[in-house]
Amino acid sequence: MAILFVITVFARWRTWNIEQRWLIVLSLVQVILVAALLARWMRMTVAPLGRLMYPAMIPISLVMAVGCLNLRPQRRRGVISIGLTSLWAVVPITLAVTLISPAYRPTQTLMDAQPGEVEMSFAENGQEKAVVRDLVWSEDQNWIFLQAYWETKAEFTFDYQIFVHVLDAQGNIISQRDTYPGLGNRPTTLWKAGEGFSDIVVIPKPAGQVFVSFAIGLYRAHDGMFERLSVTSPVFEIRDNAVQIPIEQIRRGAVP
Repeated sequence: MAILFVITVFARWRTWNIEQRWLIVLSLVQVILVAALLARWMRMTVAPLGRLMYPAMIPISLVMAVGCLNLRPQRRRGVISIGLTSLWAVVPITLAVTLISPAYRPTQTLMDAQPGEVEMSFAENGQEKAVVRDLVWSEDQNWIFLQAYWETKAEFTFDYQIFVHVLDAQGNIISQRDTYPGLGNRPTTLWKAGEGFSDIVVIPKPAGQVFVSFAIGLYRAHDGMFERLSVTSPVFEIRDNAVQIPIEQIRRGAVP
């Protein structure tokens, strides 16, 4: 349908004045530019990237609206315009309720959680923000699963990513995963003080290599740098704001 609207715009090209032509051309240029930059960025990082299309939403909507309204019959313009506007309002509202909202709900516990004493504590600007009260891991032929039970102490100022490094006996990183919490759908700025939830990270299992420990933490990418959040632990060793977790010191659960 979007292609049909664009074709309609160019089919009526001769009827547009110079201002209208420039409006359409610049809108299409912006869409193409954003798409090209997004494709480039997707090759550089792994993260939720849908929000990066937001700058193209207005020109996309503008071109579609112009093309759509030119398909309408001359009679009953008002009724058709109101109908189209209402239809376009229904679509985003439906998507927000059926897709977006469920994606940001707390994730289901995939392994049995047994919250106990604080095992690690993360602080932002000297203020404790969140603690981990349980860790459990499992593995199958292709994947390693590490689940943490988080408890929020205060709301975060920034969005942080979780990093999980899988280490061999020499401390070498043989596999890793960086992702936003909640399977990529629950950024830390959405965490509410006092809530608790389980979050699982799935890491590719290194073929033919033996792993003995994990290193986990939170970090924020900004100004070309990667800033790790301060962390302490009464149980595990801390190196460079990464919690060192030998697998024999945490529970092993059933494969999800």
